[in-house]
Amino acid sequence: MCIGVYKYMNNLIEKQPKINRDLGKPIYIQLAEILLQDIVVNKKKEGEIVTSENHLSRAHNLNRITVRHAVSHLINIGILSRLPGKGIYLSNYKKAYEELSKITAQKNEFVTPSRGRKVKANIGLVVFDETYIHCPFTSNVLEGISSVIEKHKYSLFTYAIKGNIISREQNTAIQDMVFRNRISGLLLMVQQMSPEEIIALKKQIKIPVVLIKRSFPEENLTYVHFDVEKGIYQGVEHLIKLGHRKIAFVDGPEKLPICREELKGYQSTLRKHGIEYSQSLVRMGDFSIESGFQLTRELFEDDNDFTAIQCGDDHIAIGAMKAIEEKDLKVPSDISVVGFNDMPAAVLSHPQLTTVCVPSFEMGRLAMEKLRDCTLSKKKIAERIILKTKLIVRESSDVRK
Repeated sequence: MCIGVYKYMNNLIEKQPKINRDLGKPIYIQLAEILLQDIVVNKKKEGEIVTSENHLSRAHNLNRITVRHAVSHLINIGILSRLPGKGIYLSNYKKAYEELSKITAQKNEFVTPSRGRKVKANIGLVVFDETYIHCPFTSNVLEGISSVIEKHKYSLFTYAIKGNIISREQNTAIQDMVFRNRISGLLLMVQQMSPEEIIALKKQIKIPVVLIKRSFPEENLTYVHFDVEKGIYQGVEHLIKLGHRKIAFVDGPEKLPICREELKGYQSTLRKHGIEYSQSLVRMGDFSIESGFQLTRELFEDDNDFTAIQCGDDHIAIGAMKAIEEKDLKVPSDISVVGFNDMPAAVLSHPQLTTVCVPSFEMGRLAMEKLRDCTLSKKKIAERIILKTKLIVRESSDVRK
């Protein structure tokens, strides 16, 4: 391994590695890798001055901000240290060698069908947030993704976005994950990113991207989603057929695209059946049981008259049923409740929850298959896959008394 790395690196030095602005890799990452090459090939000693920001700026014709970003990157992972007014020192040669070994060893290309040989690849996945990744719905999506990952012996790297708005730092972290791990294709299961941010990211990383659980207006982007409006339609129409006319709607954050789709489905179903839409019967919060409980409490406190609730998530629905129980009312004899997603908790709740089943496993499996197709094929034709939902009638909905 040692001989291989040095031979590879000596070839790079002979070719005088330079910044390639057309590569699609962030400039600061390229500069950081050039610094690693210099450290390993020249066998620099710990405590030795490696370079200075002024020298790097002049040598590579880069602004000081980019140079500082590259140096800070290597400082943050424990390879370099900085002494103000003196220069940049090597802190850990072994770590520099290991980092460079990882970079040079990972070729990570997909199978080339014409050659018929298997080559491992790294796949990236960006998800909604750290808590969302552990919810049953996301777990099912991950199982679908993993079924393809394991079949083809790929590796999966995951990044969880924090908060409802993606920051510049998190955007940079996604790019770091892609370039440092030689990601060949990226799955995006996010609601926070705007279409403009997704397009910009795709241009920056220059690898195939497939969206999960989100539609997209851009023609040249593949996505696997489900018919959200139709799913909500199935739930609300079920309640209407049971005789309910005053149906409340409780969902997650209004800013998220999927919640806007669900609200649109609720509104269009009422309109189709000649029921007037009332803003006072709508509450938006988050996807937790606690939020469902508090928002349903609000509906009662505001003296709203309703006989049924359509929820945008099963956890919200379970919280809603707890709030109904707190009012000494019964589900479904007093108020019917319908959830969304068909999580395991829907069967464990009392009464068992009527809900709309979303094919989450299939969504993950298909998204990974399409990402593999995008990477293997030279064709740039995007696919838009919309999966069907299914109403699951259980005990929490009944004829209006």
